[in-house]
Amino acid sequence: MFDINSLAHSGFNWSTALSLAHASRVSYEDEGTVRNLATLAWGFDDLHFLDVGETQAFVAQSGHATLIVFRGSESRGDWLGNLNVLRRDHPPVGSVHSGFLGAYLNVQAQLAPVMAEAHSRGKNVFLAGHSLGGALATLAAVDAATNDHPVTGVYTFGQPRVGTLTLGNYVGTNYPSSFFRFVNAGDIVPRIPPLLDH
Repeated sequence: MFDINSLAHSGFNWSTALSLAHASRVSYEDEGTVRNLATLAWGFDDLHFLDVGETQAFVAQSGHATLIVFRGSESRGDWLGNLNVLRRDHPPVGSVHSGFLGAYLNVQAQLAPVMAEAHSRGKNVFLAGHSLGGALATLAAVDAATNDHPVTGVYTFGQPRVGTLTLGNYVGTNYPSSFFRFVNAGDIVPRIPPLLDH
């Protein structure tokens, strides 16, 4: 179950991981279900949705935390974007998966002021997502660090590869103890696309 108090923690916390895994699962539900859970059951004060092209996320806010959860692949358009494995330059992290970057850029302009405001108010900011949603959370974390608004924590579940080693090094440098990628041993998704190895 989701525990809003887990968003008061920085660094790894099992309660936070379980809460964000639950939120990532809920992101696939319809807006009414998500709204009821986030505001009535979980205790957030405000909730709004991002839905641009094939990219969906919800942003939940409380007095001390902002939670941004990206939905994973669900529609044909999502899968077509996933298959677009060409590389595209994304400074300062080098080459990234073109389809994932395109999906993230759909909502980038809407997310930037949310994260900037949360940062200015001293709120903890958490990013999460499953599969494609984890890839988008990763790109959002990169943007946040690049804009000097690093987030408190990033939790991804079954996230595919997003970029080359340059991106991995950037994430490791900027989020040495706040980026957590959960992978099931038998899941092939976190091992694709293979072309992003170098």
